[in-house]
Amino acid sequence: MAVRNSDSDLSTAVYYDNVDGVLEPVSTANLSTRLSSIDKTSAGLLADGTPVLYVTGAVQDVNSSASYQLTDILLLRDGALCNITLDEDDLSSTDTIRYSLTSNQDINEDGVLEIPIPYLLTNYDSDSSDLFYAVDWRQYAADGSYTVICITYYNSTDGWYLELPEEWLDCLELARQDTTQSGSNERGVLFYYNDGGDDADTPFLGIYKNTGTYRERSATSGDRMIMLRSSDAIYSLELFGSAYDQAESAGDLLDRFHLITADWSTD
Repeated sequence: MAVRNSDSDLSTAVYYDNVDGVLEPVSTANLSTRLSSIDKTSAGLLADGTPVLYVTGAVQDVNSSASYQLTDILLLRDGALCNITLDEDDLSSTDTIRYSLTSNQDINEDGVLEIPIPYLLTNYDSDSSDLFYAVDWRQYAADGSYTVICITYYNSTDGWYLELPEEWLDCLELARQDTTQSGSNERGVLFYYNDGGDDADTPFLGIYKNTGTYRERSATSGDRMIMLRSSDAIYSLELFGSAYDQAESAGDLLDRFHLITADWSTD
């Protein structure tokens, strides 16, 4: 299979097959008209074992000139090449357009690539300009439909992400709590469950990244529990008793916490 520009300047995918010993083009499919460049192609499988090709490129917002990402998913159906994510009205894979917070990844390690669709979470501190993102990880089927495999809070600045339980999502708000002291730098995120109840103004969870000479002392202060260590940082969590019912057990949260690795930068 190859991707090329046609005479009409539309990007086209071409499927080649062996015809009487000669490699010939036998089927084509249009890619999204909104693609301004093709940055990455990746072969993979859907959950039912169907081979597919993921084509990811850049999209320019016509109003703001902002740059986004888009992914077309191609497969063979009865010998014909199909773009299963293409919206016939928009002539683009509209459902996969997203701010490029992270790249396609097999987030649940089941052998199927997921498409990350980020959206903003509520900032508990209305005076702060900090942005917090959740990511819907979408796994597509051969008919173009998708299932959200999991939802994560994604912290690109501090290098970690947390799988979010569904029961948190409707009322979740976040805020930063950063502290710099002699020999220790702490970057923290506080999680609030704002359902209008008595505990809405109290965080139920804090996750911290400590660096510096005295990072061990900061990471183990109070009732904090160390989750992971890297060569230059310690990651810990703290559950607050006033809203403890909203948090899962510390063991479950440990399983939900992950560092962002180099694999996130490639499809």
